[in-house]
Amino acid sequence: MRFGVVLARIRGTREDGRVQISFLSADLPDAWAQCLSPLDESSTDRICAVQFVGGDTTQPIVMGLLLEPTSSDNDDGATAVAGKRIVIEAQQEIELRCGDARILLTRDGIVQIRGTYVTSHASATQRIRGGSVQLN
Repeated sequence: MRFGVVLARIRGTREDGRVQISFLSADLPDAWAQCLSPLDESSTDRICAVQFVGGDTTQPIVMGLLLEPTSSDNDDGATAVAGKRIVIEAQQEIELRCGDARILLTRDGIVQIRGTYVTSHASATQRIRGGSVQLN
């Protein structure tokens, strides 16, 4: 029996670079396969493309991982991150932009907030502190 490309799920990895695979549709037993590129435990449960050396099903080779979909047609592009604290860190600067609005944080401590309209609200005391404060 000859196979073209077969899909399999990665079940585990070994230090020698081989991965354990379970075939999705072919009636083949689980197997340890060689890989064209290094894979580690983060590849577990990913779908991969497999071919066989000389058509021999006892010699599977993982050709690569299938790309996982990153969004669907009805996805609004939003990303949610849950947690008590989120840290975004950069060596030079971080810039957030949306239309004419911009927030810039630089390595040397400069914080710039720019926009057509900038509103600040506080339900308690709002303080502005600095070596000097300039309005207009």
